Amino acid sequence: MDLARKAARRVAAWDLDTGTGSLAIVYESRDPEVGCASEDVRDRKARGAWLDSLYGDADDVVLDVPGGAMNDLLRFADGAAHLVEEMKLAGREVVVVSVIGTQRDSTLTPQNAIDTFGASVHHVVVKNGHYGDEDQFVVYDGFDDPESGERKFGNTATVVREAGGEVVFMRRLNVDAMQVLDLKGMTFAEGEFAAARIGRRWSSSVRHWLQDVEEAFAGTWLSANGEIAEHGSGSPAAAIKKPKRRGEQRGEVGEQLATA
Repeated sequence: MDLARKAARRVAAWDLDTGTGSLAIVYESRDPEVGCASEDVRDRKARGAWLDSLYGDADDVVLDVPGGAMNDLLRFADGAAHLVEEMKLAGREVVVVSVIGTQRDSTLTPQNAIDTFGASVHHVVVKNGHYGDEDQFVVYDGFDDPESGERKFGNTATVVREAGGEVVFMRRLNVDAMQVLDLKGMTFAEGEFAAARIGRRWSSSVRHWLQDVEEAFAGTWLSANGEIAEHGSGSPAAAIKKPKRRGEQRGEVGEQLATA
């Protein structure tokens, strides 16, 4: 989100966890295009203000859905198919983001997302480097059992691949730098050039981390500048700029099913 805003894209952000989610805590402004608006999707009396953002002028709309609340979100639109239809009617590409760790339960998140939304939307799996290096997500990727030689796990990777999904790795930010940002109540974008407030060491760490994340996401549906790489059969990748105007295919609506 910070990277997209730095790239001059208008991002409407919504924390749908009663205002106590990580995004709502960090962004003090409740203007969705400046900070992060808040609404509780578990509250049956909530009016669904985030739906209005779909029809707004923001290039991207980010919905941070708390764990276990997907059915509550879908209730606003009478199911996944109707919600996707609503998003596409608003001229949006729909991107469902599943952030996973190395444990079995989190590895099931992408499968659940595909079961819920199908392959008509874009699925992106983010391997959260907090839990290990890129090649340590063996439950997701699968591995050859050294004793039996049998291939084990890896079913989720197969399901994602068959659905045309993407997989990106987000490396771990230095724990101390992350804690300093948390204690100061600062966003990543604020921290990367805040040497006077958090120290040169940590601001530099945040800046380099953001650069790595931007590079990892480049060319995918999470690209900060809205350019995606389309791979045609037998042809090189081409950069495609997502249009910004309403009524055209532009901007992603990311549904973060698990928080990093």
